[in-house]
Amino acid sequence: MIVLRKNISIIRYVMYKVWKINKFVIILNLIIAILLALQTNLNVFLTDQLVRALTTSVVELKIVLMFVGLMTGFEVLSTVLKAYQQHVENKFQAEFEIHNQVDLLDHLYHEDLVKKEDPQFYGQYHQHHYALSKYLETFYNTINLFQVFLNVILSLSFLFASFVALGFFVIIFSMLRGYIELKITNERVHVTNEINHTYREHNYFFQLLTDFRYHKEITLMQIYDYLKVQWIQKKEKAIAKQLNMQKKTNIHTTWSLLLSQLNKTLIIVTIAYLISQKTFTISDFVAITMAFSIAENSMVSFIQRLGSIYENNKYIESIRSTLVDDKNKQGKYKEEYVQASFQKEIRVDNLTFTYPNRTEPAIENIHMTIQKGQKIAILGDNAAGKSTLIKNLLGLYKAPQDTIFFDGNDLGKMQTRDLWSKTSVVFQDFINYSMSIRENLALSNMHDLNNDEKMRIMLNRVGLEKLAELPQGIDTKLGFLYDDATNLSGGQWQRLALCRAFMRDFDLLVLDEPTSALDPNSELEIFNQILNMSEDKTVIIISHRVGIASKVDQIYLMKEGKIIEAGNHHELIAIQGEYHSMWEKQINWYNIPVTV
Repeated sequence: MIVLRKNISIIRYVMYKVWKINKFVIILNLIIAILLALQTNLNVFLTDQLVRALTTSVVELKIVLMFVGLMTGFEVLSTVLKAYQQHVENKFQAEFEIHNQVDLLDHLYHEDLVKKEDPQFYGQYHQHHYALSKYLETFYNTINLFQVFLNVILSLSFLFASFVALGFFVIIFSMLRGYIELKITNERVHVTNEINHTYREHNYFFQLLTDFRYHKEITLMQIYDYLKVQWIQKKEKAIAKQLNMQKKTNIHTTWSLLLSQLNKTLIIVTIAYLISQKTFTISDFVAITMAFSIAENSMVSFIQRLGSIYENNKYIESIRSTLVDDKNKQGKYKEEYVQASFQKEIRVDNLTFTYPNRTEPAIENIHMTIQKGQKIAILGDNAAGKSTLIKNLLGLYKAPQDTIFFDGNDLGKMQTRDLWSKTSVVFQDFINYSMSIRENLALSNMHDLNNDEKMRIMLNRVGLEKLAELPQGIDTKLGFLYDDATNLSGGQWQRLALCRAFMRDFDLLVLDEPTSALDPNSELEIFNQILNMSEDKTVIIISHRVGIASKVDQIYLMKEGKIIEAGNHHELIAIQGEYHSMWEKQINWYNIPVTV
């Protein structure tokens, strides 16, 4: 009973979604379902009357032509209605697909960023994406369920009225066929989930092999054959699961068809006997076999539709609960969050953060204070926890309560959108947007989309002035998406990302390894530009290089998730600790004198 209520609830949810997007589609499909059910069964009656007219001792041509005309007219009407229905559905399916994809995109965008670091999240995403296709399947199955139900009622009524036993034959054998085909439903859901999981695996290797950006490394390392074998093995594994499922489905289908044939044989033998007893006529034989075929196919189709709805609803339930949770969260957040403010300081008090899929903290017992307008460097080797700390500071990860404060307000209770609107960031894994130079720059501040002068000034400041001199100027498309695009080197893409950051009107600038693709001297040149362009702004620079360290107000050195040293350049050099050691090892990269 609980399962039934849940499935009815999901059907109502799907029908409501369709109704909200396009009411006409539901009304049209219901009307056509009724008309087609009536037309199908009306054909039985008209065929019966036509055969009677043709088998009388005196054939009246007018009556024969009338029945033929009626049958043809109904058939033409049915064809026209189906064609119009298909036209409407094609437009609606495109509209519905966009609507659902927007819902999924909104969910992904608003989901906690830390969840997206969990590999399990990718599996859930693929499952949700697959579930989107099941909405319309459930909708059309529900409409078809209504149509075949009408067919069953009308055709069975005719059979019971003709000969009661014939109706019972159809019901019994159709129920048996339905049971056989439903048996496979649960297993098919399970196997489909497994196939979707293996799809992630073999699709990953296929992308490695087909993405030209990876070919230089694959060619040099000579690993093409290894990766190809990995792809083939995982692809064959997925195909094997699919073929095994198809084999089981075919076996069940074969048994179902055999039962149908047995039922048909019993019906024909019964009618033949009744004709021999002068109880039935040839016209009865024609009409009853037609009604039998409609009734049996409709009953089996009814059960199959129920099974398909049950199967699809298992997928829809997961995404429905997720999207409903999103709406509940958004409503809750609107009530609880307060406006963000950064006019004085950022304070971090005993911050410890652990990723959901790990047991050891990524950062531990972090204490720091950043005054507005200060220039801060957070240094440390790879995996020291620098980027994790920044994501917590920016509210991208949900930090524990009462650990991060902006002007004394707990970040967890602030409206982070207000904070982000006045923050500019260049992440270590920044995006190379395959768009025009103009769009690449304006993405951080769309108000300046047509501010050519500002764009040229910013490009000049980061050493990319030559991009504006290309034939298409700042409207030149970049990357590999377009045939006439221009691709950039790693260092140029990084400079462009910096340029994009400075197009934004910000109070807080965060740069995560902003010069990793640049040589040391170019790095210092860019750092000087950064400091000059953000004199009155708060700047946090994350790096494993010390080149910028002597020019900032405060340095935090991290190791294994903890801050092990804090102070300005001269203070940290004086204590001759870890920072002093890093400085001495790296100073030869830069044209900077060693000072104490």
